[in-house]
Amino acid sequence: PERLLPHPAYVIRDPQRAYGTEETVNWLYEAFEAVHQKFGHGPKVRVHDISLPKGGFMRGHVSHQSGRDVDVSLYRKRCKDRVCPFAPVSADELDVERQWALLRHMLERGRAQAIFLDYSLQKPLYEQAKREGATEAQLREWFQYPRGPEHPKGVIRHFRHHRDHIHIRFVCPKTDDECVPR
Repeated sequence: PERLLPHPAYVIRDPQRAYGTEETVNWLYEAFEAVHQKFGHGPKVRVHDISLPKGGFMRGHVSHQSGRDVDVSLYRKRCKDRVCPFAPVSADELDVERQWALLRHMLERGRAQAIFLDYSLQKPLYEQAKREGATEAQLREWFQYPRGPEHPKGVIRHFRHHRDHIHIRFVCPKTDDECVPR
């Protein structure tokens, strides 16, 4: 296990719950670095949980056991004290440019197996992706929207109780023969 290192784009809620595979922590750090490079200093998001130092069951989660899952608050247009909280956000409050930059970095590199997000927040991100030149094939692969919250396709897909954060499940790294995608 590797611990996620500090970065000016996020706040780690609990360092003891911020352990992941080497690839997970590197890929997450790189995605935040891309956002930081594009937008400079801005509001920070909260990285809540990845995994415990030795993996296994973590109170409050069914997943987050193998170091490939992470919960991150959503970028907002306005964040009190410059840190975006874990609190429900509406589509109008979502900072779609920053949020899409973070997700796009992972999606274009094929690093996210699944990104769980409330269906109501997918439309503004879908529209931002279109504005930034995503192809129809990319939109179909990346988004469940506009096919409905029950549609089984799309890396970004609806999951209840995900209007206040995204849950990212990273792909199994090619170097890990024992990793099983689920």
